[in-house]
Amino acid sequence: DKTTARREAAISALFAADDGSPDRRELDEVARHRDRYVAAFDKTVEAVELDTDTARAVMLSDTQPALNGMLGAPDRLVARQSDRAESTLAGIRDLETESGRDILLLGMATVLIACLSSLIITRSIATPLAMTEKLAREVAAGNLTGELPVAGNDEVGGLIRALDDMRAGIATRETRIAELAYQDVLTGLPNRTLFIDRLQQAPKP
Repeated sequence: DKTTARREAAISALFAADDGSPDRRELDEVARHRDRYVAAFDKTVEAVELDTDTARAVMLSDTQPALNGMLGAPDRLVARQSDRAESTLAGIRDLETESGRDILLLGMATVLIACLSSLIITRSIATPLAMTEKLAREVAAGNLTGELPVAGNDEVGGLIRALDDMRAGIATRETRIAELAYQDVLTGLPNRTLFIDRLQQAPKP
């Protein structure tokens, strides 16, 4: 009786927990085998009150097979749920593998983009700096008409513009110095120094 009560409680709890279960067919089979066993058991109890030999025959022909069927039905339910759980786990493992592959590809793409970005940034800084250094050397050598690198709005662009301002200032001062050296300050006419310079440059007869 205690075993029967526990079994009935377990089966009742199983049906109570069912909420659109995909194992509806197996659950119906459990219920069918239980009903068959209960009916066979009741029949055996009734036969015991009349004749033990008849009860024994009923137990062997009806009750025992019904009990075996009732005990096997939950096993099939568990097996189906285990298969479904294994399938779900396999799907999760496949998803993990795919996610790991996607993460690896994303990481490689990120590294590649970072390398390309670094190369572009380096070139955008190194090339103007190299041209600026060349311009500074030309200014130091006295060439004030060198090509000016393209100046951006960053620190390198500010350096290029400052260097160009310095070059323009030097050119202006040199022009002014030449004016003061070869022209009369008061009249602006060529002076004696310019006359001597041109005389020295004139071809000799």
